[in-house]
Amino acid sequence: MNHWKPIAGLLFGIGLMFLAACQEEEPPPEPRPLSPLAACRSECRSASEQLNQECIDRLRAQEAFDRLSECGTQADEYSNQCRAECDAKHAGS
Repeated sequence: MNHWKPIAGLLFGIGLMFLAACQEEEPPPEPRPLSPLAACRSECRSASEQLNQECIDRLRAQEAFDRLSECGTQADEYSNQCRAECDAKHAGS
């Protein structure tokens, strides 16, 4: 009967492990919403990437591989203009 302490400890440990396993996990925290300026710039980046990809697809279909660098230039110009508009629109934010 001198083994009651280890048995009690084992049962206590199993009980704690059972409680830990039964607890619901907390959902991950919601990501912070972007500021209006950051959201606008993100939209500019997405639109610029889409414009670039559409240009590349169009030139590849025409087999105008020597003009593919134009797509990056056009996308960069669009992105710069769009970001400038975002900056002007959200200057007071």
